[in-house]
Amino acid sequence: MSTSLLNSPRTTEYESAQTYRLTAPAAVRTVRIAREYAAAVLVAAGHTALVDDARVCVSEVTTNVLRHTRVPRIDVEVTIGDARVIIAVHDSNPAALPLPREARTDEEVGRGLYILNSLVCTWGTTFVWDGHDIVGKRVWFELCNDSTVLA
Repeated sequence: MSTSLLNSPRTTEYESAQTYRLTAPAAVRTVRIAREYAAAVLVAAGHTALVDDARVCVSEVTTNVLRHTRVPRIDVEVTIGDARVIIAVHDSNPAALPLPREARTDEEVGRGLYILNSLVCTWGTTFVWDGHDIVGKRVWFELCNDSTVLA
């Protein structure tokens, strides 16, 4: 169960969609594993045009989890629809919200969410609830084929 923090992905066209999940330790090598997992799911589903953008975006989001949270594991979900794909990275730290910031020109970090925003149709963060308690967050993004027109 989750409720919207910033916004939520459209789900009406995903009623017949399939979701694939990966759970991995929150470790540096997990960034590559998560990136390649998402790419493999997209290739298997025939969404090869989205693979490069998915790799970059999964890397950015999973790296943010490692840099800004202290969680034991990361969950990656890839939901495949006919024209759109939603990828979500879940962690158990609801306090460390991803917020874009203005990076100085001499900084090598701080541009990840701007890169993400430039590659996806939309993205957001949702809290994950267990009853009345917030137990984590999902940072999700939606990748669209070039022919997809957003409603």
